[in-house]
Amino acid sequence: MDTTRARSLAKEILAATLLAVVLIGLAVGFGAPPALGAFFGGGDRWGHDPERMRKHADIAVEIALREVDATPAQIAQVKAVAAKLITELEGVREQHQAHRDALLAALQQPEIPREALQSIRAEELALLDAASVQVTDALVDAAAALTPEQRAALIQWAEEMHGHGAH
Repeated sequence: MDTTRARSLAKEILAATLLAVVLIGLAVGFGAPPALGAFFGGGDRWGHDPERMRKHADIAVEIALREVDATPAQIAQVKAVAAKLITELEGVREQHQAHRDALLAALQQPEIPREALQSIRAEELALLDAASVQVTDALVDAAAALTPEQRAALIQWAEEMHGHGAH
């Protein structure tokens, strides 16, 4: 692969990664455990209210995509992807909380039930794996709404916003 094509591919991968971070941040802020949600700027700030999270997602998408001259149709398409992802992940927080409660209950027993803890661990990993599949699908859908140039511009804008400058 020549250097130009390699750089182009690298930029496309970075653009996809940026969209993933945006979508994951939106999804995790709503659907994930409070500690993880807080890491992405969500936590309990929105009270895990799906409607408030959708409004926040709409604003975030609008701001980011206006920076790369996205059309109203592109913005609407990515907003729809984010809203769908939020809906799909609504049950993640409750399931995580149930796993946490079961883990704590098991640890309070006189005999620690190893099999039960392993089962809870496996269920939690399956929950997170399923959520990551949904986030990846949303990433592909959102990235498909933008041109490669817009995705590259989005990466550059995000890097500048986070003080990393252009690479």
